[in-house]
Amino acid sequence: MAQSLATLLLFTVDIVFARSFSTELFGTWKQLLLISNFLLPLCSFGVIDGFKYFAAKEQKDWKSHYLTSLIWLIFIAILLVIVCLIGGGFLLSRFFSNPLLMDVCWVFPLIYLSYSFSTSSKYAVINQGLEKSFLKAMIISVVVSSILFAFALLFRGRLSQVEIILTLGYSLAFGHISRFLFMHYTLRGSVNAFVGFFDRIKKFIAYGFPLYLTSFLTIIILNIDKTIVSYYTGAEGFAIYSIGAKDIPFLSIISSSVYQANFPKLVSFYSNSEVLQAAKLWIRLTITVSRLTYPLILFFLLISEPAVIFLYGEPYQDSVRIFQTYLLVLLWRNNYYGALLSASGKTKWITIYSVIALVLNTILSLGFYALFGVLGVIYATFLTVSIVNILQMRHEKVLGQTFMEFLRKPILIFWIALILVTYFLYPVLF
Repeated sequence: MAQSLATLLLFTVDIVFARSFSTELFGTWKQLLLISNFLLPLCSFGVIDGFKYFAAKEQKDWKSHYLTSLIWLIFIAILLVIVCLIGGGFLLSRFFSNPLLMDVCWVFPLIYLSYSFSTSSKYAVINQGLEKSFLKAMIISVVVSSILFAFALLFRGRLSQVEIILTLGYSLAFGHISRFLFMHYTLRGSVNAFVGFFDRIKKFIAYGFPLYLTSFLTIIILNIDKTIVSYYTGAEGFAIYSIGAKDIPFLSIISSSVYQANFPKLVSFYSNSEVLQAAKLWIRLTITVSRLTYPLILFFLLISEPAVIFLYGEPYQDSVRIFQTYLLVLLWRNNYYGALLSASGKTKWITIYSVIALVLNTILSLGFYALFGVLGVIYATFLTVSIVNILQMRHEKVLGQTFMEFLRKPILIFWIALILVTYFLYPVLF
């Protein structure tokens, strides 16, 4: 519920901005989100993932782990300010082919710090069983961000393009800050985090750095298509493509929310050598999420063309088939397929599978792009995700069990078949 609020806000903002701003300005907004959601989190070097794991494993010391992560994030934010001073904005503007990013570079350290603080606090409240606190914090965050988004929209005629983008960046940052402050207050209490600080950071990085590398590789894998479009077509081309190549609100967050809520249980099972129980829980969660997401994928596939045109307008007609193709990737968004490796502490294997995915996706993307054009890179992503997820399930020794459970649920096989048939027949029937 909490994450749905944030997703709904950004979804609504996308629709309003696409109709209110120029294609170039809307493309810059989407690039701002791309950098904020995918590139900036990498700057933590896996410390947040390390905190999440050890807070679940070492319950008595969770507060020390929590405050240690916050201190580390402040240090990284300072480094990001220095990067902006020595030309970080210039590099962003060249890489994304958008000069506006050079002038708004300064907002990224604030977005990073606020987003990372709120993420650490989210894991802390979930670990302590305070999910309702996260929901309340998200409501406050959405209200704060909405007010600032409305300001940028209402006064867009008086603001320059740079001022509009900065206002949008501050809207994101202050939303995260308000969410963090509420959750941090809920977790109030004092502890000396400086005692043993470096030992905890070493543990965090030892566990989290492979996940950091994995996140970095995953970002490359899932954004090869977006990077190609952004690099060669600039902000306008990226604006059209980004409408199609996006997750569905309320769809991807279902699996991520279920995984985050049950991660402490998975860690506990492995800590108590109850490997079979962990596998059963993961499979049960996968089946449950699939029952929810597969019908939604088919629904969005059927309404894709009228929905895109109604929400974003005729200029984004070319986004429809891109959107339909990207829905196929979402078939695998029914769980996190590295969950058992992560919960067992074997994070190096997650990195290995990410390297395999990167190499495979790069090769397939180059070949499929030559054959199918822009849609080819999405086909490559779908095939790569399918192969690597199957390999991970085999490694975790749940492939056979998961396959049999799906066979015992013919409704799931029905949904998958219907989705694929609808996708390939859509251009003919509609």
